[in-house]
Order: sequence, then structure tokens, then C-alpha cells
Amino acid sequence: MVQMLKEAGLRNYNIFRYGLKLFGYFETDDLKKSINFISKSEINKKWSKYMEPVMKVDIDPRTNFPYLLPLQMHLD
Repeated sequence: MVQMLKEAGLRNYNIFRYGLKLFGYFETDDLKKSINFISKSEINKKWSKYMEPVMKVDIDPRTNFPYLLPLQMHLD
């Protein structure tokens, strides 16, 4: 899974937890390319099936990827 995420172009990938809620953060140079790579990956499909009983993930039907939060602010 880690190698596949790197091949998808993800870096600085973190998962945070607040109670039972998980929040993932990652950076990529090409979000559409990364989403396409991950959503077509057999490794991701197997991981999603494995985690299904313990982790609810809302998938955006337009992207076949978890919903992304819209950026509200960015500070360099």
C-alpha cells in the first residue's frame, strides 16, 4: 500500500484521528493523476475491502475516490 501511494505521487501523507473520525492529509503535484492511479489500483481495492468492516468511507461517485474537503485557507 505504501509503495502504491508513492507511485501515485503522494507525499507527506498523514492520517489524524479525533474520536472515531479519521482525517487524511497528503500532498501531490497532480491530484487528478493521483486519484486516477489510486482508484484503479488493485492494491487499493483489496485494502478497501479489508478495511470495510471497521472503517466507513464516503466515496464521491464522480471520482470513485473519497470526498475531498474544499480548501478554505492557505498560508505560505
